[in-house]
Formats: sequence, C-alpha cells, structure tokens
Amino acid sequence: MKQDEWMKKMDETWDEMDAKLHIDVPETDEMQQQISSGEKRYRERMRRELCRFIILACVLLSVYMLMAVHITWAFYIMQLISIIAVVILLLVERSKGRVT
Repeated sequence: MKQDEWMKKMDETWDEMDAKLHIDVPETDEMQQQISSGEKRYRERMRRELCRFIILACVLLSVYMLMAVHITWAFYIMQLISIIAVVILLLVERSKGRVT
C-alpha cells in the first residue's frame, strides 16, 4: 500500500510540475520543415564548396601539367604555386572560422 501511495504522490508531483512549467513544443510538420530546409541549405553549401575545390584542383593540375613541359622551371614554379595554394586555402578556412 505504501508503494502505491508513494507512486500516486510522485505522479501528482510531476503533474504539478508539468502544469507550472509550460514548454511550447512546435508541431511535427513545422519541425520537419525546419529540418528539411536546414538540410537543403547544408547540401547547397557543401555542393558549392565541393565545386570550388574541384575548380581549384583542376586549375592546379593544369598548371602542373603546363610546368611539366618546362621542366627546368617546374621545381621553382611548383613551389611557388604550392605556397600560393596553401595561402588561399588557409584564407578560405579562416574566413569560414575554422582556423584562427
């Protein structure tokens, strides 16, 4: 009997707490819409970032191929382009807040 009374009292206590603390829970449709719009924005941002990376890789590859024709200057130019690419990537990452 005591356990039943204790359980009943706990249920009443939680009911009182629920009544005091009103938490506004959005509707399921609204939550799904927010999630799907967030996913769309994330996918779009990732697609743009991937396109930029692919373009940068193609440019670097074409420059490397061009340098391979002129082997004597290739080493120095490759070092210069690598340094420039690293600086550009660091600036991009810094603008996104990933590197301080």
